[in-house]
Amino acid sequence: MSIIKKFWNNRSLFTKIALYYTITVVCLAIFIIIFTTKQVTEEVTDLNISLHNNILNNISNYMEDIHTDINNLTKIIAYEGNLQNPLYSFLYSKDSNNPIPLDQEFSRFFLDFNNSRYNIASIIVLNNTDDAPHFWSSNNIGLVNNFPFSKQDWYSTVKDSARQMTVFKTNEPNYLINFNANKQMITFARNVYDVQNISELRDIGTIVVNLQVDTFEKMFESLVSDFNGQFYILAEDGTVIFDYSGKFTGQHHPPFHNLVSQFNSKEGNQYVKLDGSKFASYKKIPHFQWTAVTVIPETQISSGIDKINSTIIYIVVVAIASAFLMFLFMFKRFFKRLQLILKSIHRIEKGNFEPVARTSKRDEIEQIAVSIDNMRLKLIEFINKSYISNIKQQEAELRTLQMQINPHFLYNTLESIRMKASLNNDAEVADMIKILADLFRWNVQDKHMVISLEEEIEFVTAYLDIQKIRFGDRLQYAIHIPSELYGYGILKLLLQPIVENTFIHGFEQGNYPHFLEIKAVLSDKELIISIMDNGIGMSAENIIQFNKKLQHAISTNYEYQSTEQIGLTNVHERINRLFHSFFGLHIASNEMGGITVTVRLPAYYTGEMRDYVQNDYS
Repeated sequence: MSIIKKFWNNRSLFTKIALYYTITVVCLAIFIIIFTTKQVTEEVTDLNISLHNNILNNISNYMEDIHTDINNLTKIIAYEGNLQNPLYSFLYSKDSNNPIPLDQEFSRFFLDFNNSRYNIASIIVLNNTDDAPHFWSSNNIGLVNNFPFSKQDWYSTVKDSARQMTVFKTNEPNYLINFNANKQMITFARNVYDVQNISELRDIGTIVVNLQVDTFEKMFESLVSDFNGQFYILAEDGTVIFDYSGKFTGQHHPPFHNLVSQFNSKEGNQYVKLDGSKFASYKKIPHFQWTAVTVIPETQISSGIDKINSTIIYIVVVAIASAFLMFLFMFKRFFKRLQLILKSIHRIEKGNFEPVARTSKRDEIEQIAVSIDNMRLKLIEFINKSYISNIKQQEAELRTLQMQINPHFLYNTLESIRMKASLNNDAEVADMIKILADLFRWNVQDKHMVISLEEEIEFVTAYLDIQKIRFGDRLQYAIHIPSELYGYGILKLLLQPIVENTFIHGFEQGNYPHFLEIKAVLSDKELIISIMDNGIGMSAENIIQFNKKLQHAISTNYEYQSTEQIGLTNVHERINRLFHSFFGLHIASNEMGGITVTVRLPAYYTGEMRDYVQNDYS
């Protein structure tokens, strides 16, 4: 067991999946073949049985028609139409020396009737006195002279049947001559009663109709075409009344010997197995009390089934083989793609951050490649944030330390200059120096990277006041920020470079008056700050290029910009490095003809943002 486990564990994923697939498909194919062949066997067997049942139903209906027609024939001869008076005259032995009217009526009647589907061999009209019977026949069949009908057993049976028509199974009538001995007859007989004297209703004679058995052969051939089985009509005692092959007509057929009682006890269509090689369907024929039987050789069913099953097996095997080859082809392609992804992972492990191999497909493997490539980009971003930003932070701290070497000396110096300006009655210069001192003091005294929006706006306002002194009435500005937003955090010195950029590039050569507006809103957990001006603006092409430059502000080759650089790119880069690349700057033209710079930041309160930044860079 351990050897098998070791062997299995050492196999590649491709081999394991191929084995799983092969075992599953083979098991499924075996199940499909077994299930399908079983279903086909049942369906074909049922189809054959249904076919034979339809044949039996048609034959049963046909034989019922025979019984009805012969029954009506004997009634017509005995009681109706033009035959009535001559028949009664013959049966009462009146005018027996002049039988011509009856002969003419019989000939005319039977000429029409025998042109139908029945082969009536003869009709005999007997009276009860054993006088010479009246006889009509086809095909030159004759009647034995002075035959003692009244002494025959079958004659007594007819008389005992009263007014019912009696049917006798296959026989060779010994009272007929000049007929083919192989043409057995089915005999129908009825007693004739004197209906003219209803009060007595006296039996005055007998009508005997002999039907040739080959009528059933013609019947069967008219109902069935291309029949490969066997067809029988059996009497209640098992005698074969009709055998389509002619072999057992008038005899007992051994295979049916033990099934006669079953044939006689069940109505409707039934199905039995005769022996190991044959199946039989049978149907009871009510008026005759006979049974119609069709025998289906098992080889006839199995040969068709074997062909179908062989075709099914062939199709299944070909389908499985095709599917397996397709699986190998497709999986090898998938496996090669997986190997490329593995190689990319190994490269990343070694510090090589080349992009992961990608395709245009949208399957799970491509999703893995996309996820790994995103992880690669995240890793690069993390390195930039953790390493490069730390270097910048250290440089900034160093510069802050340098600026704080002797801040009191700088404050005192500026204060001395301001007082001198005041003594000289130069209030404007004094105000500018005071604002500059405040800006300097505000810049160095707070060591936090994150301050409140209110503090940042105070710094920007101070800067705008200096510009206001410079431009006078030529500069107007407005700040529209709801007071409830002042508690949100913002990176220190984030807005001032943007405002300064407006004066450098937007107002320097622009037409007066200058106007600048700062607004802030809270939208979907984002703090959005807009700085709008009416400066000279930018062309649409330059705006697109500048936005692209902002999107690629963070370099992936670990080069960083100088901390001396001041501008929109620097501001955007600071936001990107601290937060998600989704946040940052975006510029667009506005209705005043100038530029609108939109700053997107995560909506954190000041303390929350300080914690986020401290955790991110700790």
